[in-house]
Amino acid sequence: MSELSPSTNARAAEGHQDWPNLIGRAVDDVSRILHSEADILQTRLGDSIRSGLNHSAEVVALLALFLWSIGCLLLGVILFLHRWLPLWFAFGLVGLSTMSIAILGILTMQRRSRSATTGA
Repeated sequence: MSELSPSTNARAAEGHQDWPNLIGRAVDDVSRILHSEADILQTRLGDSIRSGLNHSAEVVALLALFLWSIGCLLLGVILFLHRWLPLWFAFGLVGLSTMSIAILGILTMQRRSRSATTGA
């Protein structure tokens, strides 16, 4: 076997002394990349959350407006029925009708969800 010359041993020793520095730089580079990716993810999530909140605020406002209009419509129907019926009976009739519609809607939604889970 051949022996290494002293210059080769010196270069090998220099290379070994440089490894901690290279590893430190590599770790630092990876750390910077991870921090940059985390910042990008945070920015994207922040934008998504902001747009979702804006959308949900619009939905809540439209839902409130819709509920207000339903209330006005029901009150109009009650006052119209009051021309022929006592007021308490008109309120009861409209309440019973809307409750029946709500129950039918709930049953229809349950039937759809059951058929969607069994059909999947």
